[in-house]
Amino acid sequence: MLTGVGEPRAALELLARWMPGGTVIVTLGAGGAVVAIGAARYAHRGFTVDAVDTVGCGDAFVGAYLAAVAGAIAGGGVPIAASARVGEGAGVRGASVLCAGAVVEDRALVVDSVVLPGARVGRGAVVARSVVAPGAVVPDAALIVDDVFAGVGASAGAIGGVS
Repeated sequence: MLTGVGEPRAALELLARWMPGGTVIVTLGAGGAVVAIGAARYAHRGFTVDAVDTVGCGDAFVGAYLAAVAGAIAGGGVPIAASARVGEGAGVRGASVLCAGAVVEDRALVVDSVVLPGARVGRGAVVARSVVAPGAVVPDAALIVDDVFAGVGASAGAIGGVS
């Protein structure tokens, strides 16, 4: 334990004092994360999932967060605190991460994947063990497995007729 403080929000405040003006994130497992960005404070509740294995969840979180920050810098200010949208009947499972502005449409399923800022997973689509690039649109009812999906015609190995 870095701070010696057992309560996560108190640890966040201590770390924020140590790094004035910086960004501090304390993850809370299934409870989500609390964030200090300068004087601002944010809380993000965790997604309800049927976890089979949590190995890699922290790495996926850090990777998605850094991708969101890089996108905000490169894209001229996409707010890090913006929320993702998950449609009715859609599922986000396993070690999946949805970044700011990501959209998972109705009846879509995202499993052990990262959906980067501004990407959209179409209605009824399934994305498994993949990364959906910023701004990419996974077509309705598509199946994307073990891929880095940048969009129709730009993918490097999608399965299910989308390439």
